[in-house]
Amino acid sequence: MGTSMSERQMMGNNMMMGNNMMMGSPEFAPSYTSTSKITVSPQACVTALSRTSRHLDCYVCGMDGGAYSNWWSANEDNGYWHNWFRIGEQWDVFPQNTVFTPVARSASNMCLFAVGMDGGVYCSWCDMEFNGARWNPWFRIGGQNDVFPPQSVVTAIARTPDRLDIFVLGQDGCLYSTWCEQRVDNGQWHAWFRIGSQNDVFPAMTRVAAVACNSNRLDIFAVGMDGGVYSAWWDCAANNAYWNPWFRIGGMECVFPQCSCIAAVARKSQQIDIFAIGFDGGVYCNSWNERMNGAHWNSWQRVGNVSSSFPQGTTVTALSRAEDRLDLFAIGHDGLMYSCCWHQFSNNSRWGDWYRIGHESETFPQNGKAAACARNMDHIDLFTIGHNGGIYTTSWDMYEHECRWLHWSRI
Repeated sequence: MGTSMSERQMMGNNMMMGNNMMMGSPEFAPSYTSTSKITVSPQACVTALSRTSRHLDCYVCGMDGGAYSNWWSANEDNGYWHNWFRIGEQWDVFPQNTVFTPVARSASNMCLFAVGMDGGVYCSWCDMEFNGARWNPWFRIGGQNDVFPPQSVVTAIARTPDRLDIFVLGQDGCLYSTWCEQRVDNGQWHAWFRIGSQNDVFPAMTRVAAVACNSNRLDIFAVGMDGGVYSAWWDCAANNAYWNPWFRIGGMECVFPQCSCIAAVARKSQQIDIFAIGFDGGVYCNSWNERMNGAHWNSWQRVGNVSSSFPQGTTVTALSRAEDRLDLFAIGHDGLMYSCCWHQFSNNSRWGDWYRIGHESETFPQNGKAAACARNMDHIDLFTIGHNGGIYTTSWDMYEHECRWLHWSRI
C-alpha cells in the first residue's frame, strides 16, 4: 500500500473513540447531473450506499489504483453530483480494479474496506461530525502477518450502529473474520479468526455474502469447491456465541459454477433470500424463514421467465426495499441491464419476467456488476460501469416519470 500505511496502523487500530468512529454508451436525459466525470477500467466495480433517503455515495478504483468517491444530496447544489475526489493520499494505492466495500453505521458515518497491495485489509472512515467531515487516513486491520490475496473482496456489515463485522477469503481458501464494537476493548479491532475448520476451503477469489436478520445474528454464504452453496451462522444466544459449522443449502444435485457470487438479503427479521446464477444461465433463488418449513431452507427455484439467461460469472444484485418486495439486477448476454421483481401481494406472489432497463443501445460490459440502493421503499438508484470506463446511473421512482426507469446518464 505504501510505506505510510504501517505508520498509521497504531492510530487506526483503535477503531472507535467516544461517539465517533476512527475508523460506450450514448448519454440520454439524465436522472442526475454530475459536475465532473471519471474514467476507470471497464472491468472495475462501482459500489454505492444510501445512508439517508436524500443522500447517495459511490466508490470506485481509479486507473491509478486510488480509491475515488462521489456523492449526491437532494438538499445541495440543485441535486447535482459533485466532483470525484480521492480518499487518502497519492501513495495509498490498491490493486487494479479493487472493489471498495462501503458500510454505513449511521446516517452520518461511513466506513470503506479493501485489500491492499501488500495483502493487508485496510479501512478508511468518515463521520459528518468529526474531523471536519473529511475522510480519515487508511489504516491496516490486524498485523503484518494478516495477509490476504490481493483483489480479494472484503464483505462488511453493521448489525448495530456501534458494531462492525468483516469477512474475507484467506490465502488458504478458508474464510476469516474480525470485528470491532464501540463498547468492547476500547473499540479496537479484534484478532482475525477462521470460520469453520481448516478443511472448509473455498475457491480462490470467492466473495462471501453476509446478512444480519437482526442485531444478534449473522448469516454468511459462499459457493464451495464442489459447486454447492454453503452457509454458516452466528447467534449471540446460541452455541455459546460461537459460529456454527458450514452446511450445504440444497442437495448434491444443486450445483453452481465456482465463479458464482451469492446475493443475499434479509428483508425482515426472520427471513433470508439468496440468489445465484446456475450453469444454464438462469437465476435461482432459495429462502429461509424461521417460522416456516421447520426453519429449514426451501428448494432452489428459477426466477423469472425460462427464456432469460445470463453469462456464467455474472453477478446478480439483489435489493429489498420493503419486507414484501425484492428487485434483482444483472447484465445479459447482449450487454443490456435487466431486472426482475417480486411483490408478495402481486402476481399471486410469483416473480415477474425479466425486463430491460434503458434503451437497447445502452449496453455495458458482460460480467459487469450493478450497485443498487433503495433510498426509500418507492425509489431505486442503480449504478454500473460502461464500455468507455464511465460510471453510469439510472433511477426509478413509483411516483415520478410515469413509474418508468430514466435513461442512463454518466456521473
